Amino acid sequence: MNTLQKIVYTGIPTLLATLALTMSGCSNDWTTPESLPINQPTIQTQNPELYAEYLEALRQYKKEPHTMVYGWYDNSEATPYSRAHHMTVLPDSMDVVCLQYPALIRGWQMAEMETVREEKGTRVIYDIDFDRFKAVYKSKQESATEEAPYETTFQDFLLDSLQYALSLNQKYHMDGICVRYMGKSKIHLQPDELARYNNEEALFFGIVSDWARRNSSMHVAFLGNPQNVSDKTFFDRCQMVLASALTARSKDDFTFTLHMAGTEGVPSDKVGIVASGTYDSDTHKEKGYFANGTLAGRGLAEWAPYDYNGQRVQAVGIQNIGPDYYSPSRVYDICRTLIEKTNPHK
Repeated sequence: MNTLQKIVYTGIPTLLATLALTMSGCSNDWTTPESLPINQPTIQTQNPELYAEYLEALRQYKKEPHTMVYGWYDNSEATPYSRAHHMTVLPDSMDVVCLQYPALIRGWQMAEMETVREEKGTRVIYDIDFDRFKAVYKSKQESATEEAPYETTFQDFLLDSLQYALSLNQKYHMDGICVRYMGKSKIHLQPDELARYNNEEALFFGIVSDWARRNSSMHVAFLGNPQNVSDKTFFDRCQMVLASALTARSKDDFTFTLHMAGTEGVPSDKVGIVASGTYDSDTHKEKGYFANGTLAGRGLAEWAPYDYNGQRVQAVGIQNIGPDYYSPSRVYDICRTLIEKTNPHK
């Protein structure tokens, strides 16, 4: 049993929380209750040498072949008021954290990115989403008026948007990007629509593929429908090709998504599946839930460890992991279960 397993199984506490002590004087106008600092000894302070060994084993584990685990993280909170806003609280064994709002990164978040990268070997990347670019462009067109027309072509808008988005990698010292593209079947497209579609797709993947070529040390992941990408040589530059199952309503949807992704040109040794997490604003429980009311993330953890027609996923992920912090049984319970189920200790 290696050091990492010893720490997991021997019951060494990762946090020994003590009771908060408070002191108050006599109840009169001249005294005010004063809280004493809470002493929370951790393994770092109690046994720094063992903790250093644990971190080294953790970093080594992430360099070895295993089922990679991704988590999409909402980094839009400017001032943290909960531990859920801190990347340093994410499960140690999570391989890649993908920030959803890279333009909103603050100084304290950059410091935490450096901590999880250097100490735990966690890579921090961010979304570059073709469909989001399309939506923003459409919004600009719809808000245009005769007095204030918006005459920029989508190709020019996409070029400028991509250049800015890719520049954030160096600006914030990130570890790579996640290229998101759903695409669609081209069978029923009219000739002019097909030509426009192909030109937009070629421009998008041409730019990100060139960036990936020039930044070969960066982690590049794809998320979407890989079967809809025309030039599948782009996947040669990707560490993982993650098929989107964000709308899955049963485990069978994961199997179908995996089957659809297994088209010619998509490397089977890179294919993963991403399910949706929950959203506080989703009162009807349509995101992150199966039709029977169970959590899609938990279903993915149960589904992922097995072969399906000879194919096994190489990575798993959860979109929007923030709410999972508040799991009643343990912090980030679904994320931790996903890690444990897909990478059982030998």
